[in-house]
Amino acid sequence: MDKIITSVSDETIVYPGGCVYLIHFDKPYGHASHYCGWSSNFPARMKRHREGRGSNLLKVIQNAGIGWKVVRIWEPASPKVEAEIKRYHNSKALCPICAPRYAREKAENLKEKRRLLRLERTSS
Repeated sequence: MDKIITSVSDETIVYPGGCVYLIHFDKPYGHASHYCGWSSNFPARMKRHREGRGSNLLKVIQNAGIGWKVVRIWEPASPKVEAEIKRYHNSKALCPICAPRYAREKAENLKEKRRLLRLERTSS
């Protein structure tokens, strides 16, 4: 099951069998704008993340003053699902906040490429 997170209270839900979650950063940190993780105890993992003890990236994000929120959960899910999502290397396309903007930018880039190709063809 795929769940879009709508409120912080969703972080208190326990997912039997574990879950994979996607965190969106309020602003990018270098090239990173998302964090993907897996947990068998989601509320405890979120507590560790908020305390700066969960992952090195989130600790650095917090120290830089960048906010974050969980935006998507896949459950039940194994660490293999987390690895698959990380190998995808395109968290923006999976993020409900970034996906509309990402799709629009991709479409605009495609339109620009097509325009340039038409110009090349007419000038040849």
